[in-house]
Amino acid sequence: MGTGRVVDMGELQEGLRNLGIPLGQDAEERIFTTGDIDKDGKLDCEEFMKYLKDHEKKRNWHLRAWKKKKM
Repeated sequence: MGTGRVVDMGELQEGLRNLGIPLGQDAEERIFTTGDIDKDGKLDCEEFMKYLKDHEKKRNWHLRAWKKKKM
């Protein structure tokens, strides 16, 4: 996809652990498989940023729905 640094599944897992974000293998695999848009077995910066933005949109939608329900 884009140019620049790419990571594979092992590097993603190691990076998350180093940041103190132990998500567990299922969540890490979901991030990787969902984010790997071109299915080349690696995540580049553009793919990862798109994953984060999409995930944030979904989280915000759920949060707004939950708040509406509480009112």
